[in-house]
Amino acid sequence: MKKQNQSEDNDLLVSYLNKSAPVQWIAWWTELADGKEKAQFASLIFENEQLGSLIDSDTRASVIDFIRTSRKLRLIALTEAKETVEKIASIATRSSKAQRSRR
Repeated sequence: MKKQNQSEDNDLLVSYLNKSAPVQWIAWWTELADGKEKAQFASLIFENEQLGSLIDSDTRASVIDFIRTSRKLRLIALTEAKETVEKIASIATRSSKAQRSRR
């Protein structure tokens, strides 16, 4: 069961990261403690202390790979992904119930 949950988490994370926006990456970067990991992530998203080309496919792939391998960033992104799915499911459930009650 644990392996299945981990596989589901990986699938959700990959899907969410592929749809994530560069502004989310910057927000996640701000949540990291100062140190090596934060500096490494900054080197991917900032060039010469300016935002880099965050929509470049190579940059995007590097950022996603880094997030997937970083325990802290992975947790941040996965938590956000799960919260997003729960909100969408809640909205869909309310909408479905409202439609049924109108019939």
